[in-house]
Amino acid sequence: MKEKHDQLDFDGHQGILIVANEGCYAHARDVVDACAFIDFSRYPNVDKIYFEEVQGKFQLVYDREAWYAMEARKLPKGGEARVLVVGWLEVRLAKKSLVLLKPS
Repeated sequence: MKEKHDQLDFDGHQGILIVANEGCYAHARDVVDACAFIDFSRYPNVDKIYFEEVQGKFQLVYDREAWYAMEARKLPKGGEARVLVVGWLEVRLAKKSLVLLKPS
């Protein structure tokens, strides 16, 4: 296969990626923040991404439906999707504020 995400291309199935954290001390919050700026349209078969913050503790860091809601300027009704969108908006707004406050 030309692209690894093609492995998730099955009709009627959700493409879920699980990222195991072996020897890397990243926090799920950092991964969520990074996802706020990634163009996932290049990976149409990835619907959700779970990140292992510590051994055995997986957290949702990306959800395609939540991303679509944010791009449509809507907030999901609740649950993990809503938390993701709020986090993405916070980090995007913080970055925009830093650009506006850039020293001259």
